[in-house]
Amino acid sequence: MWRVELLDSPGTFRALKVVEVADVGAAALQRVLREAKLLSELAHPSIVRCRTYLHDVDRHVVVVELDLVTGRSLGDALTTR
Repeated sequence: MWRVELLDSPGTFRALKVVEVADVGAAALQRVLREAKLLSELAHPSIVRCRTYLHDVDRHVVVVELDLVTGRSLGDALTTR
């Protein structure tokens, strides 16, 4: 995950998830793209909003832009329960 500031909206931050797909097969790539598409269509207060996603064929990555949620990670929350 990367924390990025939007160039066209200074002070607005997002999380970018970059998934390398260079060495995955066609079926795995389709699963990643399907998951990104489904996530972008979800709207629920308990799910981080996906703003957009893209498949960069030249760089062999799928990039998912999410709202940035600060605080402790899910892993931390689960281990302290």
